Amino acid sequence: ALELYRRAIQLAPDQPQYREYLGEYLHKLDRKEEALEAWESIAQGPRANRDNLIRLAEVLNTFEHAEKSLEVFAKAAELDPTFAHRLRYSELLSRAKRYQDALSQLDLAQVVAETPEEREQLLKARITIYSSGGKLDEQIVEARQTAEADETAQNYRRLALMLDAATRIPEATEAIESAMKADPADIGAMEVAAELYRKASRLSDAIDIYRMLAKSDSRFLPNYLKRIASLHMTLGQVDQALATANELIVAQPGNPEAYRFYAEQCFRVGRDDEGIEKLRRALRAAPRDR
Repeated sequence: ALELYRRAIQLAPDQPQYREYLGEYLHKLDRKEEALEAWESIAQGPRANRDNLIRLAEVLNTFEHAEKSLEVFAKAAELDPTFAHRLRYSELLSRAKRYQDALSQLDLAQVVAETPEEREQLLKARITIYSSGGKLDEQIVEARQTAEADETAQNYRRLALMLDAATRIPEATEAIESAMKADPADIGAMEVAAELYRKASRLSDAIDIYRMLAKSDSRFLPNYLKRIASLHMTLGQVDQALATANELIVAQPGNPEAYRFYAEQCFRVGRDDEGIEKLRRALRAAPRDR
């Protein structure tokens, strides 16, 4: 087996996966030093490009060579890393309790963040680092002062997320309600509010918010309908849950997942015949769906 792995490397010396496989097999044989040599050859000499370095760093991290992994990631970070690379490097630094270095990587990622989704990832990553590093309460004080000085939905939402991370749910709920007052159309604030209401067992309020989201953000209509149906089911409102599940089918008549979701709700409450009928309809909609 080792001969064949090495032969594969000879035939395709620039393809990193064969060196990775060889290292994994040597590691399995408890030949740890040889495994490390095989892995390190992924990014040696002319192969020391950004993608190979990151692949090597991830392999080393998987096999519990955390310090070596960070050393390799540091080299990759000098070679024009993407937003995702910066975010991942920050995560690994945080795990190693190098919190300030982790935040520095997020600062660099902020420069290349292009979409609202990426900026949201950055905010949540910062909050996680503050929490892990024991700085969350300090940051909450600062975020509250910022929100009180500039009462925007964005500032109150940031405060709410920090309070949520600190499991201060009543205060977080109050902050997110201030965010919705500042901008009733802010979708991000509504999403956080719905989740906080759910955590606070205010399920009817969560349903109302998800209904608002379903009307204002059609991109994620299926997700919102599923959450509404699940909340109705938790409240014991079976007919309303199934009616909402049927809305999902109407919105996606060709998607077998919509029928399957309806069927799952039926099975939860013992309406098996109705659930099976919906599965039959799913098969008619997608006869080749395994």
